[in-house]
Amino acid sequence: LKDLALFWTPLDPADAMRALSLSVGVSALPISMKLVSFKGAYDDAVCTDGTPSGYYYKEGSADSTMWLVDLQGGGWCHDEYDCHKRCTKGTESTMCTSKGWSKTHTEDGFYSTHLGDKVLSEAHKIWVPYCTSDAHMGDAAKFGMQFRGAKVIQAVMSELVRLGIGKTNSSLIFGGQSAGGRGAMVHLD
Repeated sequence: LKDLALFWTPLDPADAMRALSLSVGVSALPISMKLVSFKGAYDDAVCTDGTPSGYYYKEGSADSTMWLVDLQGGGWCHDEYDCHKRCTKGTESTMCTSKGWSKTHTEDGFYSTHLGDKVLSEAHKIWVPYCTSDAHMGDAAKFGMQFRGAKVIQAVMSELVRLGIGKTNSSLIFGGQSAGGRGAMVHLD
């Protein structure tokens, strides 16, 4: 991820605070994002059960240089008992598998179309579902399960470059909630 840092400049702190403050209490419309699966593209970017991970994407305007990436939260497991309790064999829980992921995902809040705010409304938006049970940080197999959150984030970053981040002076807001926030902190370090 250090190489990717060369492709964009840091967001001005005042702009970041403006963007974050606009995401709360502002008239906004939810957006629909399309699933991009890593199946066949990034074979090691998998969920706990080994199914391919991916992300949801809403393309921004052609002239937008703003990118928003949000890592979904959802706790994590820490030992064999806890991991098998969380991700039972054959589970349909989206915290452990991509089997039940829909082709589209609707987001609001920070990802909404903010009425009157061109920067956020026209930004490229990526939402990373959490299915790795490792706070988006792992790269190991244990207990008959895959913990490949780091590989998923590396694949997402590769996709950002493929999609165009860095072709111009781009800004990235990268974060998450709970396990997603923890993963974001680790990958930004």
